[in-house]
Amino acid sequence: MSSYNELTNTLFSRKGDRLELNMETAGRRLRGGNTTMKVVLDLASRGNRINAHQRKGAEHVFSRTISGRSANGWAISAAIALESHTKNSPKPIVAELRPQGSGKWRRLVVGGRIYYDINSDSEVEYLAKAVFEATDIFTCSRLSWEQDSRIITALVYGLFTRPRMADWVAVDITEGSSVEASPRCISTEVLAGIRRCEAAKERQEAEEAVKAQKIRARQEKFLTWTRTFIPIAQAEAKREAGWAALLDAEVPDNWDD
Repeated sequence: MSSYNELTNTLFSRKGDRLELNMETAGRRLRGGNTTMKVVLDLASRGNRINAHQRKGAEHVFSRTISGRSANGWAISAAIALESHTKNSPKPIVAELRPQGSGKWRRLVVGGRIYYDINSDSEVEYLAKAVFEATDIFTCSRLSWEQDSRIITALVYGLFTRPRMADWVAVDITEGSSVEASPRCISTEVLAGIRRCEAAKERQEAEEAVKAQKIRARQEKFLTWTRTFIPIAQAEAKREAGWAALLDAEVPDNWDD
């Protein structure tokens, strides 16, 4: 269990709680007219668990992710940015690819999830710093890594490990999007399994290509042989026909004369 759990619970409310924040609930109006997001942050502020500066930062981050019209597609942009940002690092973060569309328009696209394991605080902090540096989620939030790294990390921890934090367009925008239950982080074991399947497929395709090449080589050899054999066979047939004609010809009685 991460030491960021308590602060994450403060910012998002506890899992299963009626005030739990996610993309489906953040903008929902409660009795009294306030949104779920405002109520949760009011409770955190009144309990002095976050200060005014941190609250403003959290409001900004939520407006970029789980609430507001600009939230649509935030996870896809983040996944692309994280993969690019960490590509040459010792611990690269890989964006998930999945099929989108239907029929002839079906293709693989970035799906908004990442292959990344979070088993320790250091792994949470690595992801948080990458999100802070590579994406626009914290841009203009007035949060700084030097002074606010703990709340930044708790926000990222909640956004990437909790369910229903992002939406997905399965077919196309005309069909609309749906909020996904799955968290943004997928185990790297899943990625390893995909890569093993891809490697096995590549080996099979390579073996089939070698077999096809051998078949083509045998076919070429046969065609070369037939190109040589046919003229010889034709000449031989012509000679045999000549001899046959000669043998069948009427021989005169006085041929010795």
